[in-house]
Amino acid sequence: MYNKREARIATVQPFSPFLSDDAIHDKTSNLVVITQKSDSMEPIIHLGDKIVIDRTQVTPDPGIFALWDALAIVAKRVEFIPISEPARIRVISDNEYYTSYERTADEVHIVGRVVGRWKRL
Repeated sequence: MYNKREARIATVQPFSPFLSDDAIHDKTSNLVVITQKSDSMEPIIHLGDKIVIDRTQVTPDPGIFALWDALAIVAKRVEFIPISEPARIRVISDNEYYTSYERTADEVHIVGRVVGRWKRL
């Protein structure tokens, strides 16, 4: 699934079917859970939250996706930049202390769409 470097950075766990919901319209075998390792998406996703990723949804339409950015698996908002050649994607953090950045579509490896999160109480 992921290389050894990725496994050290984010613990990828299979998704348990008993946690699935009617809102998730795919097989649970395509879902994985990772732990958010930064505060870059606060206040939506907090450090330590478990996020559910649907690995079948990799088309970068606007939304929150899990990306491999050559250092870690990160949750970020992504959007295509219209009329860019080569095609470019804007990668956005919700936390205002992090800057947005752009990459070519070939440089961004989308793991899947973030479809849920669990938070410790």
